Amino acid sequence: MEKWKELAQHVLNDGEIMNSEALSILECPDEDILLLMHDSFQIRKKYYGKKVKLNMIMNAKSGLCPENCGYCSQSSIAESPIESYRMRDKKLLVEGAKQAHKLNIGTYCIVASGRGPSNKEVDQVVEAVKEIKNTYGLKICACLGLLKPEQAKRLKEAGVDRYNHNINTSASHHSNITTSHTYDNRVNTITIAKESGMSPCSGVIIGMKEEKQDVVDMATSLKTLDADSIPINFLHAID
Repeated sequence: MEKWKELAQHVLNDGEIMNSEALSILECPDEDILLLMHDSFQIRKKYYGKKVKLNMIMNAKSGLCPENCGYCSQSSIAESPIESYRMRDKKLLVEGAKQAHKLNIGTYCIVASGRGPSNKEVDQVVEAVKEIKNTYGLKICACLGLLKPEQAKRLKEAGVDRYNHNINTSASHHSNITTSHTYDNRVNTITIAKESGMSPCSGVIIGMKEEKQDVVDMATSLKTLDADSIPINFLHAID
């Protein structure tokens, strides 16, 4: 189908896709999927080639979260049988980095559950990051929840290169998946991370009963936020 080729070429020529065109991509008939994938790949090939970047995640803090996010096994309303523990100490965070370095991982990600880090938890991450940078020189991404400006500044100064904080869904659908924080809370943290000098990593979760228009709205929001990295997660319910 020429339509997908024309849309891909339009993007390659720095054009923007209109709302109706974005919806048509999501409504692509099954028989056109391979054609759509082929033309989409032309965009990826121009900007990224066939490279794949490897990230390694250290689950630095698990469970113990007061938020009521419906998609998360670590939330206050979840009944998932997960292990809960407080922020890992410096030694364990550095040991994880050592393993990442050994495996030639591109980015080491320090991820913690919770609404946002306490200043003490930021202290722990900062001390670990300083040693990791001095010893292994790894690119580091942190994902610690809602940030305050002074916390973001300290993380950046310690050597954190990127901060992950997903918008998760569209502004209009956000209250359907959590009410313990707002969509604007999430956007504000992304802005704080950017202003500190950390690269913003922000993505979405697909499969939370959102409409196709919500997916388009997510993409539009991420473009406006100018996220450098956009992880896309798929939620699959098991009956």
